[in-house]
Amino acid sequence: MKFLKSYTKDREKEVVIVTDDGEFPIWIKDFERLFSTLEKNDEIPDDDLLRTLAVRREIKKSAIRKISAGNNTKNGLIRKILRERMFGTFPDRADVEKIIEKLAVAGFINDAMYADRFLESALKKGWGEFKIRSSMRERGFEGADIDTALEKASPDWEKIAREWLSENGEDEREKNFRKLQARGFSTDIILNVLNGD
Repeated sequence: MKFLKSYTKDREKEVVIVTDDGEFPIWIKDFERLFSTLEKNDEIPDDDLLRTLAVRREIKKSAIRKISAGNNTKNGLIRKILRERMFGTFPDRADVEKIIEKLAVAGFINDAMYADRFLESALKKGWGEFKIRSSMRERGFEGADIDTALEKASPDWEKIAREWLSENGEDEREKNFRKLQARGFSTDIILNVLNGD
């Protein structure tokens, strides 16, 4: 791979290295440390390293875009980013996890706070425990975050089921049973609600 030129994007603190194989944006500090002495038509000493540095920069930028869009867990971000093609390759899991962990430590990602917000929204929709747990797992919440959020909120599942049924129920017991089951309530709670216990 031959070095053709480089140019700086000051606002983003990056340098784009233009090669005969494409353009590779990397952080300025990496350029200065590894590639600043290259001249036009020089062979790039380690083109795999250049590609890796460009992918790492893109991982961080992608993560920040997704965090800015809102409501992402660490695990959810990792899954999404691992599916993105960057500079002709998929990112390395270890690189993605390391960058996401740094963003979490810096306070950009807070799974526990997001778990509380998600739970509050789900309870307002009249969801039962099974549906809430399943939806939270799908979004990448850790089991401990789910348990902690549920313990803090300590929802009255029977009361939530009764309220939802009073607004949305039908005359037929069987239909009401299926509706409450689809909303994630346990059989015991559904029977208590339908039997008026």
